[in-house]
Amino acid sequence: AFSVALWEALYGERPFSPSAQGGLLAAIAEGPPTRTAAHDGEAVPETVRRALVRGLSFRRRDRPASMDALLAALAVDAPPARGAWTRGAL
Repeated sequence: AFSVALWEALYGERPFSPSAQGGLLAAIAEGPPTRTAAHDGEAVPETVRRALVRGLSFRRRDRPASMDALLAALAVDAPPARGAWTRGAL
């Protein structure tokens, strides 16, 4: 569910489009999306897209083993965290 929600937040569309014949389960079984119209010109790093595709995998063994593993894969290209807020800065 996290990977689906994050995909939709980043790309503005759902990762799987159910067809009239197969439905949502068939769309998921076909595999994670490879490209969408939203990919063009977006600033989503390729490592983030790959981590989400893994998180959207139909087979459990292909998905990250835990939420911590998924978050670690997503954080690979993340900029360093900024320092904590300083009290009394104003």
